[in-house]
Amino acid sequence: MNAITEKIALPLFGERIAPRLDTAQRLRFVTVRNGTVEETEDVAVVGVHPLKLAHWLRDEGVGVLICCGIDRMTSRMFLDSGILLIPRIGADADQAVRAYIDGTIETLSIVPADGPERGRRHRGGRCGRFVQDDNSHE
Repeated sequence: MNAITEKIALPLFGERIAPRLDTAQRLRFVTVRNGTVEETEDVAVVGVHPLKLAHWLRDEGVGVLICCGIDRMTSRMFLDSGILLIPRIGADADQAVRAYIDGTIETLSIVPADGPERGRRHRGGRCGRFVQDDNSHE
């Protein structure tokens, strides 16, 4: 029987997933074999340029990145590098790893499964007023 091994990376803020990937000073690497955590290692990422992070993680053997906030360009770089990206996860790092292994990671999403309400801020009037983007005026 072949063992299935995955290496997961999680950007950290304390012991939680960092609110934004680019603010993390440490990454936790977790090696999972056949659904069991085999090894955990915290690595400093200070000095790693954000635009090179995807390639560095790929070279480290990471196949999955579980994070919270990530910008579109960086997200694209991870996808282009062949790393499975699981964004918008707000949880303790160990809890997120367990949920990934169990197949329930989506329950930790900070955005509901149907996504956030689509809309935009109204620029012409009261500050902070939220206006739906519906195409009914066309």
